[in-house]
Parts: sequence; C-alpha cells; structure tokens
Amino acid sequence: MDVAWGMSNSEFAFLLFVLAVLLRGGIALVNLLARVGPKGGYFEPDQYQLAYLSGGVDRVADSVVAELVAAGALRVDADGKLRATGIRVQHEYQQRVLEWAGDGIAMAELRRAFRRSGITRALVAWLSVHGLISGSGRLQALRVLIWLLGAIAAVGLIRVADSLIRGYFSAECLIVPLVVVMWVGTPYLGWEPKRTFKGDRVVRQARTASEVPTGNARRTFSDPVEVATAVAIHGMEQYPDERVVAHLNIPLPWWKRALLGGRSGGDGGDGDGGDGGGE
Repeated sequence: MDVAWGMSNSEFAFLLFVLAVLLRGGIALVNLLARVGPKGGYFEPDQYQLAYLSGGVDRVADSVVAELVAAGALRVDADGKLRATGIRVQHEYQQRVLEWAGDGIAMAELRRAFRRSGITRALVAWLSVHGLISGSGRLQALRVLIWLLGAIAAVGLIRVADSLIRGYFSAECLIVPLVVVMWVGTPYLGWEPKRTFKGDRVVRQARTASEVPTGNARRTFSDPVEVATAVAIHGMEQYPDERVVAHLNIPLPWWKRALLGGRSGGDGGDGDGGDGGGE
C-alpha cells in the first residue's frame, strides 16, 4: 500500500513538485524585482556607502579598520590582533571599532561585532531610500517564499521517512531530494538586501575611477580616507602594507559574494556584488 495522508506517493510527489516549481519561480521573480530600482539620480557615495555596496557589512568593517590603521589609531600586532593606540576619532563607526579593539581583537571577531551591533542600519536605510539596494518589503516577500519552499521540502522528507518506516516507499519519493536541492540554493538570497541595477552602476563607476595596480605593485595613498576608499571598493587586498594584508584580509565566501547582486571578493578582483554580513 502506498497511500498515506489521504493520497498516494504518486499524487503526493506530483503535488510537491508543482508547489516547489511555483515557489522557486516566485523566488526567482521576486529576487529579480528586488534588483530593480529607480534609474535616475546619482550621488557621490562616501567610502562607507561604497563599502556596503561592494561587500556588505563586512566590507564596511574592513574599510573602517583600514582607515584607522592608516591613521595610526589602530595597530596590527605580531599576533595579527588589532589594538587601539589611544588616538581619538570622530566618526561613530571608528569610535565603536576602537572600543571593540580594547586589549586586542582579531579581524574576524571585529567583523562579527560589527554585524551584531546593527550600527549600519541608518546607512542601509539611506541606500534603500535612494534605490541603491532593495527595499525591505521585497526582501521580506522573498524570505517568505524561501521558507515556504523549505517547509514543503521538510514535509517531503517527513513523507519519505514515513514511507520507509511503513514499507510503502516508491520511486516517486525520489522527487523529494530534488525539491530539497531546489531549496538549498535559495536561503542566502533572503539574508541581505540586494544591490539594485542602479547600485551596480555606482559600483562600476567607482571601480573604473579607482585604478588597481597589476602584479605585485601596490598603490600609494596620500591620506587614510583614500586607503579606506580603495579597501571599500576592492577589498583589504588593496591595503598598501603587505603585512597588514596578510593579517587582516579575509576573502568573502561564495554566498556573500552572491548577495547584493553579482560577484565581489575580498581579493581586490573585479566583478559586481557584495554582501556580506548583515544586521
């Protein structure tokens, strides 16, 4: 007997597949709509706005640290930890980083502190209002669809387990792993706001205007803000001191590079996208 829950395995598999395809299509559509924003208008972003557009909250943290190290307010010790030097700063992000640095903090820990603090909420809201990242409404709709797909995948797994226990497993149950795979590729899409096509243009223009040396050559900068801007756009790999890079550069994982629409890395490579981290 292959009938349970009021339907056969064939009927259940068909219904599950149809729902999964509809939800996956809805996720793709909402994901695309989240990338659509107003076409007009342009502004000159500061280094932290560029950092968020290029790599999310993690890149903002990298940019703040790069500026503080270049200004001498932070030092990188031999153990790779960041420590405050006692120099006073004005910007809120910089003040918080110096507080967290305290007696020493690793770059990965500082990134986590930056994400947990929610300090970038105002920056994120500003970028959303200006159409550079997706609005919260579309992102929330995307999350709902993603978790609905996850829910039906979970129901499918329960059905398979029940079939095995009761001894009425059939080939149609193999559709369940396919639904699970369809869901596995979607959760990261709902974790962070996405860069809109307008945001893409801003980042492309910034990268075009910011020259990256080829080979092992390194750029020289006249002030810490230039250092922060280079790191914001290209990642910590572009910090002018190789020792600092060796201790602080943490390439973004693939799922963070996929957020905000496109490709982005902590290695100074080109490609659009960002992420990373989140509130």
